[in-house]
Amino acid sequence: MPDKIQTYQELAELMIFAQRPDATACAEYGLWNERMGRYVRRGSKGIALLDDSGDRPGVRYVFDVSDTGARENSRPVNLWRLDADTRPVVSSMLADYYGAPEIAALSQQLWEAAANLAQEYLDGHGFEIHGILAEIDGEEYNRNAGERWFLDAATVSSAYALMSRCGLDPDESIDPEEDFRVLYEYLSPETAAMLGTAVSQIDREIL
Repeated sequence: MPDKIQTYQELAELMIFAQRPDATACAEYGLWNERMGRYVRRGSKGIALLDDSGDRPGVRYVFDVSDTGARENSRPVNLWRLDADTRPVVSSMLADYYGAPEIAALSQQLWEAAANLAQEYLDGHGFEIHGILAEIDGEEYNRNAGERWFLDAATVSSAYALMSRCGLDPDESIDPEEDFRVLYEYLSPETAAMLGTAVSQIDREIL
């Protein structure tokens, strides 16, 4: 059951990003209205997510905080942001937990942290990853090339998302046209789902 729950969480994150990449805090209508005392603006389009709470999978909708407005009795929505006060703490954490040197710029630290966690993910899920990639190349599959592809693809994808979430401009450190070209070396629904799961776990741990 925990694996199923984790899979749905990861899928929800991917579905939110696919539909609303700028979303920051999402919840269902009832939570915004009843618990937070906020209203969902008329005409707001919900973000569709799979719902596994019933006997059969269905669809539920969530709304981003930007789709809501405050009333007099609304509870505050405190969104985490990286600022001058929290930056040193974040930098120190990245060094202590993920081996990203503090002497580097924060964007480089996030890249190093993503790379280290990508390697950990590969170490723990190598059998599954190689199996998916081998189905594309067949007998010509090269394990070393497959590992390099996964590490490069997972690192750049995770680092880009981390920099964006921390309010940095990832385009200053990453060239989307050049650095994301690696994603197309192994392109299939299976590799996209596998890579999406890895990136989701890496970013969730760091954030």
